[in-house]
Amino acid sequence: MKRFSKFLLSLIIATWILSPSKSFASDEPVSVFINGVQVLFTQLPVVDEGTTLVQLRPIFEKIGLKVGWDEQSRTITGTAQGKKIVLKIDDTNATKNDKRIVLEKAARIINGDTYVPLRFIGESCDGDVTWDEKTNRVDIVIDKIIPSSDPFKQYSWGTSIETIKSENSNREMLVDFDYVVAYDNYLLFDIPATVYFHFKDGKLWQIAYRITDKESSFEYFTELRQALGRAYGDSKSEGPAYTSEKAGKTTVEQLKGKSKNEANEIIYNAITNGDMFIAADWERDDYTINMMLSNSGTTKKNKTFIDISIRKNGIEFTGSK
Repeated sequence: MKRFSKFLLSLIIATWILSPSKSFASDEPVSVFINGVQVLFTQLPVVDEGTTLVQLRPIFEKIGLKVGWDEQSRTITGTAQGKKIVLKIDDTNATKNDKRIVLEKAARIINGDTYVPLRFIGESCDGDVTWDEKTNRVDIVIDKIIPSSDPFKQYSWGTSIETIKSENSNREMLVDFDYVVAYDNYLLFDIPATVYFHFKDGKLWQIAYRITDKESSFEYFTELRQALGRAYGDSKSEGPAYTSEKAGKTTVEQLKGKSKNEANEIIYNAITNGDMFIAADWERDDYTINMMLSNSGTTKKNKTFIDISIRKNGIEFTGSK
């Protein structure tokens, strides 16, 4: 079983999967780190006449800013406790708490995403930016990362579908119905995911994330399980389960006398074959959180999903309404 480290996955994404705007792309991919942790972009940073431009949203979200977008004025905002950053597309002027900041290059839209000069990130977020020319690595050191009180549930229950669409207008929309909208390349703790927002009578009642990455599923599951524990405390219930009594007996027999690596291989195969899943759940006063690593009932073998859902208590979903 192959399991790539998070760093290796980042390199693969940066050099293989992503496709930047060719007219601005540098010869070598630029990697960006905030306080030592790499930022995963859905499109590569680019260089325009010596100025490095990066996607705004992943960095703002990484440091705890809530990103807003006004289509009519083409204005982007980043807000958090005691901080408000405002900039407009094709304008070199921006503000931080009403104080003017001049950008080297105007914010622009490239392949549907907002790009800004990297130096602007440091100036607007009170951080230091350093560049290693040999490795094409950029480090941004920020003294204070604004914590999110609830990193998984980022919207209040009852938020309108119009608000969700407006605040995610720069993302790639996969599904658009009156009861659910979905977006791809949503970064959940720097892990690419698909996010689903579910609505009843036009009001938000569930947020669900799905991560599909066979090679790193165990690693990601462990990382997200730890993040859920930090956010919500001890889980109500947790552990592996089998889809049938026969599958359970077979797996238990296979695990006897095996080393840790051999056991991991057996468990991995049981999950990808649909014989086993691992689940955990948490309860809050007004909502429930569920997490599962599984084959998700698909008939395709050798495939895994990580599903996380945050659901408002007391809601019964009866269909599109």
